Amino acid sequence: MSSPHCQLSGVFAKFVYLFQFQFVNSFLSLFYIAFYLQDMEKLKEVIVCFEILNPGTYTVSLFALA
Repeated sequence: MSSPHCQLSGVFAKFVYLFQFQFVNSFLSLFYIAFYLQDMEKLKEVIVCFEILNPGTYTVSLFALA
C-alpha cells in the first residue's frame, strides 16, 4: 500500500503534466503567429477568436498588443 505522500505526489505530477499540456496546446499557435510569422494583425484576429470562445482568458494579451 502506498503512503499518502506518494499519492499526493502522483496527483501533483498529473496536475503539472496537464497544466503544461494545456498551456502548450492553448498558446503554441499564438507564439507561432507572433514570432515565426510576425503577423500582428493575424495575431489580434486569433486572440479575438479565442476571446469569443473562452471569455476572459486572453484579455490581458489583447491589451498588451494595443
